[in-house]
This record gives sequence, structure tokens and C-alpha cells, in this order.
Amino acid sequence: MIGISTTVLSSRYAQVFEDGLGCYTGEPVGFRLREGATPVFMRARPLAFALREPVDRALDQLVSDGIITPVECSDWATPIVPVVKSDGSIRICADYKLTLNKWLEIDRYPLPRIDDLLVKLNGGDKFSKIDLSQAYAQFPLDDTKKFTTINTHKGLFQYNRLVYGLASSPGIFQRKLEQMFADLPTVGVYLDDVIITAKNDDDHLKILCQVFDRLLKYGLKIKKEKCTFFADSVTYLGFVISREGVSACSSKVEVINKMSSPQNVSELRSFLGMIMYYAKFVKNLSTILSPLYELLKKDVRFVWSKACQAAFEEIKRKLQSSEVLAHYSSELPLVLTTDASSTGVAAVIAHRTPAGERPVAYASRVLSSAERHYSQIEKEALAIIYGVQKFHQYLYGRKFLLKTDHKPLVTIFGDKAGIPTMAASRLQRWAVIMSGYHFDIEYVRSEDNGADALSRLITGSDRKVRSEITYLNYVQNFLPITSTDIKKATSKDPILVKVMMYIASGWPAYCDDENLKPYHTRRNELYMEAGCILWGYRIIVPSVFQSKILQELHVGHVGMVKMKSTARSYVWWPGIDAAVERVCRECAACVAESSAPPRAPPKPWPYITEPWTRLHVDFLGPIENESFFVIVDSTTKWIEIFRMPRTTTSSVIKVLCETFSRFGLPRSIVSDNGPQFCSAQYDQFLQSNGIKKILTPTYHPASNGAAENAVKLCKKAIKKAKREGWIST
Repeated sequence: MIGISTTVLSSRYAQVFEDGLGCYTGEPVGFRLREGATPVFMRARPLAFALREPVDRALDQLVSDGIITPVECSDWATPIVPVVKSDGSIRICADYKLTLNKWLEIDRYPLPRIDDLLVKLNGGDKFSKIDLSQAYAQFPLDDTKKFTTINTHKGLFQYNRLVYGLASSPGIFQRKLEQMFADLPTVGVYLDDVIITAKNDDDHLKILCQVFDRLLKYGLKIKKEKCTFFADSVTYLGFVISREGVSACSSKVEVINKMSSPQNVSELRSFLGMIMYYAKFVKNLSTILSPLYELLKKDVRFVWSKACQAAFEEIKRKLQSSEVLAHYSSELPLVLTTDASSTGVAAVIAHRTPAGERPVAYASRVLSSAERHYSQIEKEALAIIYGVQKFHQYLYGRKFLLKTDHKPLVTIFGDKAGIPTMAASRLQRWAVIMSGYHFDIEYVRSEDNGADALSRLITGSDRKVRSEITYLNYVQNFLPITSTDIKKATSKDPILVKVMMYIASGWPAYCDDENLKPYHTRRNELYMEAGCILWGYRIIVPSVFQSKILQELHVGHVGMVKMKSTARSYVWWPGIDAAVERVCRECAACVAESSAPPRAPPKPWPYITEPWTRLHVDFLGPIENESFFVIVDSTTKWIEIFRMPRTTTSSVIKVLCETFSRFGLPRSIVSDNGPQFCSAQYDQFLQSNGIKKILTPTYHPASNGAAENAVKLCKKAIKKAKREGWIST
């Protein structure tokens, strides 16, 4: 019957099951901005060359699907975050937490109360769950789509569909689906989970057909592989629902049962720290824990006795009892606390009550062999993502408080700054996932972290995680060496070995090693991938390969600016800019074929109001075997010209003395670099008379323009006079 029913649904409603994007045929959805909202226009973030082609393809696909449309101008603009998907393609996401979300009048449509949903499902025999394909993107936006504009390297685009990451999207989505199925009493909707039941299979199939009729009518599609049909029981909002009724989900406390006993004082302190966090709800706690406290005393050997094990089991039972554990309520504030250790990640979801935080559910898992090589910041971020996805039904669509003991994540996942462009691709992807939730993030000390012990005292087998496609897959295609070569060289580089150790175990607050300081300043953006160290989308090159990379960057003898631009898209090491400049300056071919520096614009001599203060001198001729000495005053333009039988320094000094006797001494004399003006005798003459010598640049007569013009004028006058016989030769 079940197989036949599923086949009937698939054939009758093939349009609902087929791949592709549906489109809601009802009224377009929209959102509202608060009064006084100020447009926020943010520039497009820099994009690595290696990512431009896949990002272009992703944008073109969104345009062809009708999800986005190019626009010429917009008052609002949000930068994009390219996220690498598991299949190697790029998903375009918008970082709305810095722009639109700050001015949204958030649609706080109330989520259904758990009790009301359970009443709808009461008396059901079998249960089905339906998941909509690309749920938000199936709802077209009204005129408010102009506010969703994204800024990319290809220009501005606006979303035509409801977009993930907007604070109002969950409320809009919940309202539309509830309105769609409001008249079906045994259909429950909690955000993206649609659950269906009936008293028998025939009624169940009839209701399923009604649901699919609505989906077909409104043009919506579902994701078949995420749907469940005619199941005997389903887990829903932390409860196991079956024909027998509603029972608590054992997975909420399964983690506590699987906690291993502490093996040393450090693990014991971690466990006791968790216990004390919820101590106010446990009666006679000090009596129960007295054997454990004995192990913390000074000079006491750590021996885990039967009394310690009994106390350990008793306190675990208390943590699972109603004394501590609370039932989920949609009315009480929610707190999610996460933590990561070298072996596992853990999360605790709790309600904040007047008496303190009461846990609703616990969760933890062992890290895979690949995840154990994550940097500490990635492990802590993984714990947050694990907790959010584990408790998605509790958290999605309502505000909660997120607690972490890793301070950099407060910035990355918070709403004070954008998603860092140089963060690891995992962190960018996870930050986009978190942008779909409404939360405040808070830093807590490790001692106050209720999930600390769960991440350490954890048992279980190693998990297999499928290999990820990250920025390394794009960058290595543009390098003359493989990632395997870089991995081997990195493991032998003494500085990078220390960097890898700090990435895995955590960085110190201060760094005195000059070689490590460049890495320390970027410590929150460094991560390991396939044995290589990456800074954002740039691979860090060991010293043995740096010269080879520089040669590759300089292929074609590109200029310094182009080399730096290319390097910044693929590679990095301390001092790479200086190395690029050195390669360009030392390249013989580039130097030989480089253009001459541009001519400097002429700068006039400063004007002097006092006459006979600055003199310009130069030689004229020979004209018909005769030379002349020209003196011109820069202020009055008065010219003195002398016939010079000889052009020696002594002759020049004799003429100057005769001239000075008539007009007085000047303050400075401007001349070219002729031998007469560079001799020691000439220098001594000027110095003894307190006159400053000024020489013009070599091969640049224009610098002594006053003398040059006077020479031209005198030359013409002499030639004319000789032609007319006024001057005898």
C-alpha cells in the first residue's frame, strides 16, 4: 500500500516532484522597512581571479533562472559572499546583516505552539513529512525587491525571489504556508517542516493528495529525497510521534549516557564545571560529588574508585531527570551553548528561567580524522554549526542567545562586521548559514561554558566526512607546483611547522618571534587544507618555492603592479610585495627596455624684486672666430655683453670684476657646467665676495633660460650689425 501510494503521488503530481524552481502563483510577498531607514550602499568586495569565472557562471545561472536581474543603479547595495559548494560550484550569498537587516521591520509572525501541533497529530496512524525545494526562492518578491540589490564585480543585481538571510523571511514563509493549509486539520506546518497524518492509510493518502493539489495550484515544488511518506513514527521538535502517542526523544539525553568517566584531573575539572553550571537544580549536590572533590585535593593521587564511578553515574542520572531537564517552550527565551575540543564538538540548548538556565537537550559527536586537523577557530565554528543544525527546529524563526568561548567568532558570526573576505571558505559558508538565524552572540569563559565537558568526555567511533571543495582547488590550478609539493615543503619549513602547530592547538595571545609576527597578526584567518596553509583564498608558499613562484609571476615581463595584483589572488608569504619589487628592478630585460622617466614640468625661477640680485651668465659664439660673454640681470633684464679674446676662468673673473665695480656685487650667479664655472679659482672668487654659485643640470640648458634668451638676442643683434658693417671683425 505504501509503495503504491508513493507511486501514485509521483505519477499524478509529477510537476510537483520534478527538478527545478517552482514559483508561487499567489500574491507576491514583501517586507517593510522601519521609519527613517537610511539607504546603505556597500562596495563589492575584492574577488580572487581564480574565483571570477565560477562566480560569473553562478551569476549567469541565477539570471537565467529568473532569481536575480541586473540593474543599472540602486540606493541599496549588499556585498556578496561566494561560498564553495560540495560539488565544486559556487553559491552566491548576500551579507544582509550589515545592510538591510538593520533597517527591517522584522515580520514576527508567531510560530505554532508545540502543544497545538501535537494536538493536530493526535490519533494518527502513520506520518509523512514534506520538504519544499529551495523553499524561499519559490516566493516572488513585490516592489520591495529593489532593496535586495547585491553588489558584484559584474555590477548590481536585484533579487526577484525571497532570499535566504533576510530577517523577515522565516515569518513571511510561515504565514504563507499556514494560510495554504489552514483548512486541513491534520496538517501541521513548522517553518520548512510540513507534517501530515490520518487515522488510516486511505485517509492519509486522501489528505496527501489534497496537500499536493495545493502545491500544484500554487506552483510549488518539493524535494523528494528529503520527504518521508507513511512512516510509523517521526521525530518532530524533540518528540517522537507514533500511533502510541508522544514520547520524549532519547537523543536529547543520549549524550549524557555516553559520557566517559574522566581520566585525569583536567577532565574531572571540566566535568565538574558543567555540573556546577546546572547545580542549582540538583538537590544534595555536594553530598553526591564528595568522592570526586577528594580527587582534586593537593597531593592526592588520581585513582578512579567505585565510589567515584557511582557518583559519576548518579550525577549523569540527575542531569537527565526532570529536576534539571526542561520541556521545550515557545514562550521562554532560548540559549544555545557550544564548545569544541581536540576530540569532539558539543552543544546544549536551554531555556532561561528566573532560577537560571535549564537544559532542554544535549548533543555531541566525535570529530572525524579530517576535522581534527581543522584550526581551533574552525573547530569552535563547527561546534556552533553542529548545534544550530542539530536543534534547527527549536531555533529557526525565533531569536536566541548563542554562547561561545572563542572570542573571534563573536566578530565573524555577529552583526557588527561583515563576513571577512579572508576567512576560510568553511567559515564563510558557515557564516552565511548563520545569517539565516536571528540571534545574539555572546562570549563566555570556558569555566562558564556548560558544553565544555560534553566535547571532552565523549565516546564514539570516528566519523567519515566527504572531502570538501575549497579555495585550494581553485588556487592550485594557477600555480607551477602542485599542492602536494607545497604540502611536503610546508612540513619541512621550520617556521611553517610552528604555524601549523599553532593553527591546530591555538595561538598565544602575544608573539615575540619576529618570524612568526606576520602570521600571528593573521591568526584568525589562517587555516589548513590538505596539508597546506591558506590565508583566505591565498596559499602560503614555503621559502623553497618562493623564487619559482616569482619567476612564474614575472612571465611575459609584466610590470610591478600587475605582478602584485596577480600574487594577491593566489599566493602569500611575509615580504612578498618587497620580493616582487626586487624581481622587477633586477630584471635586465625590463630595465633595458623600460621607458625614460617623464619630463618634469618646467619650474620658473623665483621672482626677485631687488635689481642685480641674481645674475645669469653664459658664453655666445664663436661668431666668425669670436666669442662673447653675456650677463643678464634676472629682475631688470639688463644685459651686459663682452668680447672675449680668451674664454678662460681668469678672463671671466676679469670681466665680472669690471662689471661689479659699476653695479655692485650680486647675491648669486647662475651658470651652466662649463669648465670656467667649475674651476677652483672661480669658486674661490665667488666665495671671497660672498656670492652663491648655482649650476644648472647637465644637458638641460632650459634651466638657465634667462641667459639662453639673452644669448639668442645678442647673437641676432651681432650678426645683423656685422652684416650692415656696424661692427668691424
